[in-house]
Amino acid sequence: MTYTDNFIKPNFTANLVSITGTIGAFGTHSTTPASSMSLQSCRRTDRYRSRGVNPLIAKPSLDLTASAHDVELPNISPYSTKYAGYPITKGKLNVDLHYMLATEKLTANNHLFIDQLTFGDHVDNTTATKLPVQLAVSLLKNSKGEIDVNIPVSGSLSDPQFSIGALVWTAILHLVEHAVTAPFSLLANAFGGKNPEEFGYVEFDPGLATLSAAANEKLDTIAKALADKPSVTLEISARVDLALDEPGLRAAFKKPRNLIGMTKTVPDADMKAALEEHAPVDESALGTLAQRRAEVVKQYFEGKIDSKRIFIVAPHLNADGIKDKGHPHR
Repeated sequence: MTYTDNFIKPNFTANLVSITGTIGAFGTHSTTPASSMSLQSCRRTDRYRSRGVNPLIAKPSLDLTASAHDVELPNISPYSTKYAGYPITKGKLNVDLHYMLATEKLTANNHLFIDQLTFGDHVDNTTATKLPVQLAVSLLKNSKGEIDVNIPVSGSLSDPQFSIGALVWTAILHLVEHAVTAPFSLLANAFGGKNPEEFGYVEFDPGLATLSAAANEKLDTIAKALADKPSVTLEISARVDLALDEPGLRAAFKKPRNLIGMTKTVPDADMKAALEEHAPVDESALGTLAQRRAEVVKQYFEGKIDSKRIFIVAPHLNADGIKDKGHPHR
């Protein structure tokens, strides 16, 4: 059996040889599909099992499970070059599929296990994603160089541009997009994070740089995830919010204590003067607070992640650009 996808340029062709198996009866006038089908390609570990198939009627029907192991990924470079912008130079694929076709509607799930995926040099073309594919692969790979994902797809045979290969690669690119636009969500999902969307930051109380129990739990999850992805680095950028952190800094000023350690009662005027003298809250103080927050997070990762993989980058001294529902003092 030869399969050719003419939608891809250059065309992709796959050959299945030495096929053996059985199939039940079906025909152009059948009202029911064949009861069963079982095929195997003897030269490879390709297997196909079906409960009901009839490709001859006007609207073909199919309920198919299939598997193919040890597929050499360089053979599908036409797809990766077209949609990812990179040819594949190394890697093997195990795939387990379940495809259902009814009334020209296809629904399918693809379980992909990819080992040692390696790309060649970037190829410019108008159909390739502009997303950082290399970063996504690093996020998806575990410490053994393996990628294990489930990818659902759907489509309609009535679409003149219908292509199973295109559907699968589009789904893969959606996975890539999710990886690079929400990397902490991806990491947290893999390691049991309760609210994956919130793992891109930890919050601090206004004016403080002390990690809470909730922050520690988040950082533990991130540490476990990064330990499994040694090619990924981490950037820490602290943030302060003038509206909340300025009064927080003033409130954190230590009040004078008496000889036995009790807080002394200080008149309002004296306290105000002491704050003005000892706790000026300007841009410098806010910047120092942001730096302390970044250092606290970096210190928490000590012994859990190689310090060479962690970078503190410039802080943000305002709440601009936040799109989630979290607090800006983070």
